[in-house]
Amino acid sequence: MAIEMIHGARGDNNLQLYIMSTNKSDMINSLAFCNSSRCVYLSPTVSEVEATALGELIGSSDRPLVPKCNGARRVVEAFSAAYCRRRQPAARFHWKEDLVLYV
Repeated sequence: MAIEMIHGARGDNNLQLYIMSTNKSDMINSLAFCNSSRCVYLSPTVSEVEATALGELIGSSDRPLVPKCNGARRVVEAFSAAYCRRRQPAARFHWKEDLVLYV
């Protein structure tokens, strides 16, 4: 899906793609999606630093409230802490559930 969006093969559908790189290189380290229902999906490669930066970016924007964030617990917590610090009016983060799948 991300590759289709980058190459313009997939329509907008109110889906935003955030591409992140913590290095000074042009290599993409990780990505995140935010869809029309305002849920944020963090890829497994998102670092806590990247999640914090994204939380600050989205939290300081005029976007509607983000009701849900999916990803690894440590990065979801980093995103949520930064998002809640920046969000006006203030928001609070509550961890809802862990889901572990063994394949």
